[in-house]
Amino acid sequence: MDIFQANVLIVDDSRAFAIAFKDLIFDVVGDGVAIINLAHSADEAMELIVTKHYHYIFMDVQMPGTNGIELTRKLDRMFNGLNIIAISFHRDFEIIRSMIEAGARNYIVKEDVSPQDIERIFGLTQNSSSTMNESNNSIDKV
Repeated sequence: MDIFQANVLIVDDSRAFAIAFKDLIFDVVGDGVAIINLAHSADEAMELIVTKHYHYIFMDVQMPGTNGIELTRKLDRMFNGLNIIAISFHRDFEIIRSMIEAGARNYIVKEDVSPQDIERIFGLTQNSSSTMNESNNSIDKV
């Protein structure tokens, strides 16, 4: 029996955060991840997304140039059904709402991210959020 392995993309202009977040995902998910690619701008992300299918895209909200809200909106129009999870230090409701309206399925505050959040996103707990269940179109905040 084959084990599902997810393709993951982390889009964040902070290289230090992207690498630390990548390590956290590998630590929590282990063999459940095939690859984790990093993009540090919207342009880098687009180059990767048009060439590979990603099961999970973790999108920073605030980046130089095209921000995460604009990129999420563009990706949602181009590729219906992408599993984009916003990651940001912002706690402002309007920013969260903008990201969700743009097409993000979930929102994680960077300074609060925990292994339990990763488990929920990847469906490793019984209380998995909607981002793991493709038949459920509701949005849950991790």
